[in-house]
Amino acid sequence: MRPEWDPRSALYNTDGQIFSDVGVPVVLFMENYDISRIGYHDTHDTMANIDLDYCAAVTAIAIETVADAACAPSLSR
Repeated sequence: MRPEWDPRSALYNTDGQIFSDVGVPVVLFMENYDISRIGYHDTHDTMANIDLDYCAAVTAIAIETVADAACAPSLSR
């Protein structure tokens, strides 16, 4: 496992890093991550370029995943 400050970490230099830095637990969901793509934190990064249906589907999956993990029986005794 790589710490969040390691440039090889998936959390490094993401929006989640600032939360992790102050002790807030972070879950990072990524797909097709390409930091050099057009529209990644540049002038093209606008609501007009966001697929809201896709975002809603990914959000539903994330919520279900977190809820499932939270309700899973503990493996420790």
